[in-house]
Amino acid sequence: MNTQLSTIVRDSLPLVSGKGLTYLEDRNMFVTDGYTSAAGNTYHNAIRLSKRLIVYYDLGIGYYYTFLNGITLYGFDGKKARIVAKENWGGCGNWIVFTEETAKKKCIVMLKKFLQGEAKKAGAIVSESELGRMADELVSETYRKMIA
Repeated sequence: MNTQLSTIVRDSLPLVSGKGLTYLEDRNMFVTDGYTSAAGNTYHNAIRLSKRLIVYYDLGIGYYYTFLNGITLYGFDGKKARIVAKENWGGCGNWIVFTEETAKKKCIVMLKKFLQGEAKKAGAIVSESELGRMADELVSETYRKMIA
């Protein structure tokens, strides 16, 4: 594992500071150590990153499913990360079964909304399809292996 990349993740994301961090090569993501609740669910975080975007998942593992409690997207300039979008679920009946496809689609929608807001602030006219392509490209980059 590339320890320099792990250091960048820890330094850029205060949310993982002090938590164990492991790189899962087969899934191309970092995961934090989890904790188990009194109800028997285990909670942890998973992180995907590229040179421009960090995707931070709040996950739970129950008896039958891995569930998605939230996603935070961070824009990354190579040194510092800043939140660009955040959505939370969780609680009784308000959670989403985690699949790679569902999580990726949610990230694309969240990032597209952010980009729409930024375009509007800048007074730019950008088509829905162009914003969608850009969001898809940026999120897809986080699925590409950065560690050999």
